[in-house]
Amino acid sequence: MVVRTLGRPERLPGLRRALASIPEAAPGWSIETVVVLNGEQFPEDLPAYLAAQPVVLCQLTEASAAAALITGFEAAKGRWVMFLDDDDWLLEGGLGAALHEAERDPKIGLVVMNGEILEGDRSRLFMPAPEPDRVRADPMMAFFESNWLASSSGLFCKERFPDQVFRSLPDHFEWSL
Repeated sequence: MVVRTLGRPERLPGLRRALASIPEAAPGWSIETVVVLNGEQFPEDLPAYLAAQPVVLCQLTEASAAAALITGFEAAKGRWVMFLDDDDWLLEGGLGAALHEAERDPKIGLVVMNGEILEGDRSRLFMPAPEPDRVRADPMMAFFESNWLASSSGLFCKERFPDQVFRSLPDHFEWSL
């Protein structure tokens, strides 16, 4: 799991929630967590706090979304890599289900998970039915209608996604790019 964060004070509650959600999302699985502290806008005690957590800590002096993604991907040791923003969290059992699906067939290179979008005190599915069926039928055409690959919904196989795939990304992007 690669968690990218600027570490700004107003984002710290979200970062703590994101980190706390990882074990609950994959019970029974050993999940390595890589935190990429991106830039220099964080409180001075944040690196020490993160170093005391069960995470691999990477720091970039210059804030860059693309560089943080590549740094985290390269630092991750596992076969499967997922990215989690500091304002997102994983649903209970969701990552475990995705890993189970991913391990089902050695040819799988990407597992895309659905999720929920929280708007105020209400949540809704990111991809309501029948969108998942439409995406399965023609993934590229479905991008013309909506971005079905949210930043925290892809589980990438490192063997099938060499880091060069991510090196061509501009600094600000959507996964649909």
